[in-house]
Parts: sequence; C-alpha cells; structure tokens
Amino acid sequence: MYLKIFYPIFFLITLQLLGFFVYNGFQVELGQNIIYLVIACYLFTSFAILFFCFNSKISYDEKKPIVLYVKSNREIYLNLLLLIVILVFINKPTFLLYTIGSEFGFDYLRQNYYNSDSIRGVAYGNMTFAVLTQMYIVPILWFYLFLIMDKKNKFSIFLFYYLLASLILLNLAYAGRFNIYFAFLVLYLRNVILQEGLLTFIKKYTIIFSLLFFVSMYISNLRVGAEGLANDTDDFVKLLEYHIVQPYFFAQKISDGTLINDGYIFKIFLEGLFFPIYYLMGVSFSDITIGYYSTIFGNPTLYSYNTHAYYNAFSTLYAYLFSDYGYFTPIFCFIIISYLLYSSLLIYNFSYRLKYLGYLSLMMYFSLFQAPILFPGTLLILFFYPIFFKFFVKRI
Repeated sequence: MYLKIFYPIFFLITLQLLGFFVYNGFQVELGQNIIYLVIACYLFTSFAILFFCFNSKISYDEKKPIVLYVKSNREIYLNLLLLIVILVFINKPTFLLYTIGSEFGFDYLRQNYYNSDSIRGVAYGNMTFAVLTQMYIVPILWFYLFLIMDKKNKFSIFLFYYLLASLILLNLAYAGRFNIYFAFLVLYLRNVILQEGLLTFIKKYTIIFSLLFFVSMYISNLRVGAEGLANDTDDFVKLLEYHIVQPYFFAQKISDGTLINDGYIFKIFLEGLFFPIYYLMGVSFSDITIGYYSTIFGNPTLYSYNTHAYYNAFSTLYAYLFSDYGYFTPIFCFIIISYLLYSSLLIYNFSYRLKYLGYLSLMMYFSLFQAPILFPGTLLILFFYPIFFKFFVKRI
C-alpha cells in the first residue's frame, strides 16, 4: 500500500537516471566524482523509500477506522475559513494577474513576475503578502487538499475541486504549468488513498486530464510566443528534456563552482522552519540558502544541442542540500528522508497517515525538479504535523 504512493517518484528517478546515462544532448563536461555523486543522491533516495515501504508493515488494527474527536461544526467553520483564505490570497491575485497580463501581455508578465516586486506587490497587495502566500499559504493549501480528499459531504467535495482549480489558475496567470502537474499527481494520490481501482480512476479523470494536458501544451507555446498547441518534434523533445535535465543541471552547478559547501548540518531546514523569525529580523527570502540559490538558478546556463534552448531552475533538492553537506549529501538524503517517512508512524490514524505520506510523495516528486519540499510552509507541515497529531488530536 505504501509503495503505491511512491510509484511516481520511482518512475521519475528511473527516467532521470536513464537520461543521465544515455542522453547526450546537453553541453556539459563532468568529472567522474560529480557523476558518482549525482547517481548516489538518486539511489540513496530510492533506498530510503524502499526500506520504509518494506519494513513498515500495516497491521489489521491500523486499517480499522478510528473516530477522531472533531466536532462537525468545527470542520464546517474550518472549511469556511479556508474558503475565505482562498478567495483573498489565491483568487484575488489571480484575477489581478490576469488583468495585468491582458493589459501588458502574458509574455511580459511571465518574464517579470519573479524579477519585479512591483508586479507581485500589485497582485498580492504588498511583498509581505506575496511571500506569505508563496512560502506558506500555497504549500499548506496543497496539504489541505489531502486532508479533505476523502470527505463525503458536498461542501468538502466542492472545496476540494475549487481549491485545486484555484491553485492551477493562479499558476496559469503568470504562464506557469507546474500546478497542472501538481494536480495530476494529487488526483493520482487521491485514487491510491481512497483505494479505488484503475478503471475508476480513468473514468473519473479522463476528461480533466485531457483538458489539463491541452492547456499545458498551449501554455508551452504561449511561453515562446507561438500560436496554438505544441505539435512538432521539437516540442516533444523539449518535453523529454524537461524531465531529464535535472541531474545535468545539478551536476553543472557543482562543476562550475556555483554550489559551495559552506553550510552546516540541517542549516537549510532550520532556516526554513524559523524563517518568520529571520524575516522579522530583516532577513529576506533571498538571503537564506533556498532563496539565494533559487535566484542564481534562475539564470539559463545549460544548453541543449537538440532544441537550441537554455535551461534553468531545474536543480533538484540535492543542489540545496549540497550547500550544507557537500559530498556527504547522499548519506544525509537517506537520513532526512527516512526521518520524514518514519515520523508518519506517529500518526495513529491510518487514513491520515496515508494523506501525510501522499503529501510527502507529492513534494518529493517535484523536488526532483526544483525544491518545494524545502519551502518554509512545507517544512512546518512535514516536521510538525506528525507530532501535532500524536499529542494533540483526540480519539475515541
């Protein structure tokens, strides 16, 4: 059961490693020590997941339903509160971003969204709200999708799909596609957690998947100023490279000296968990490790011979961990991922444990592209939710 939750990660790890071995389309020269390090990071990640899945047996008693002491009116109030948060922090900036895009062009909006504080300041109200939304509210809302994905009441079902659509539209507002990809994985993980069959999954989501796929292809062309849908060989080569460029980009950043091992053990996690304190002390997101390197990784540096494009930002979480652990990164990957996996056992309710693992799987999957697992809001959930559930959630 646990293994199914992590199938997408194993698929992507296999694809990226296979591409790293056989694809020669990128302009990069690497030493053997760097190649071995990159491969070891992927393998130690896989070992940690497999060790947990095959050594954490699910007992019969765990599968039995456990009644959580949560008053129904409190759940309703929580859903209403989350709906207000969605309207204020997600829907409002989405509308304003579409307005800016319509007036100045979506290509202008995409190119300047992350580089111009003025655009995000207008969309979110000010930069404090922009940081709050991106670093905390969005990661927490992705987790909330997991918490309500098995609810049977109509309002929770409505809220699930409304929230999913809202997160996608926010990303599309500045010509992004990552949240479409997130949605694919969320719906797959929902199917696993609800223990529904493959045919049910296909029947439920074929139309949604088809729509999201065509929107994604349209956005791909919009980003390069083309018309219509992506439909030629070059577009599909780009799609392939989009999934296999990550180990090359990570290796390039070690090779060219961009990544420097100047941190200390767990520095990046402490910065994320205590970022509000740093922020109050005048330390901005760009001053902590993940923000600093995210800005550097935004520069296109990896050239593709086949598509004649430069790639950026696809560094994986390993690049950030390297700044703390250097060539010990694979070992600490195993330790950290194992801790996050085994902490789920603190969650005595089997259904909620699966939801936590589903969220962890989602964040780990996309951290093989960038590093959402290291965002402050994500770290708060991953490190503290199992502890909160263990000691503060009553059961009867």
